[in-house]
Amino acid sequence: MYGRFCQAYPYTAETALAMPWRRFLALYRQIDRLQAEEDLRALLVAGFGANPGERGRAFQDYAKRLELRAGIDRRKTAISSLVAGVIPMATIEAEPGSIRAELERLRAAENERQRQRTAQKTAGV
Repeated sequence: MYGRFCQAYPYTAETALAMPWRRFLALYRQIDRLQAEEDLRALLVAGFGANPGERGRAFQDYAKRLELRAGIDRRKTAISSLVAGVIPMATIEAEPGSIRAELERLRAAENERQRQRTAQKTAGV
């Protein structure tokens, strides 16, 4: 599940583990839809490439529609490469309810149980 999530979204491991579980699941559940959209787009491009219409007009029109949907303006080619949640050298704190926060809580509980067992053993000796 985690590997598929990291393959589909450009999040760092720290960011993915720090996000709340519900957000992770909401994003995870969208992976199939996003991949289906990409596959459909690739199929349409291949179809238009195989049959571009009169003088390639249909293919050019489709390319323009895709550029508009992607927010690409041929006059302004600079597109921000900064993606939300992917900032090099940034420190991420775990949000309440996140996977990382839950792991930290479980580790702390296990450490406390170990301390109690050790204290009982030394008291019983």
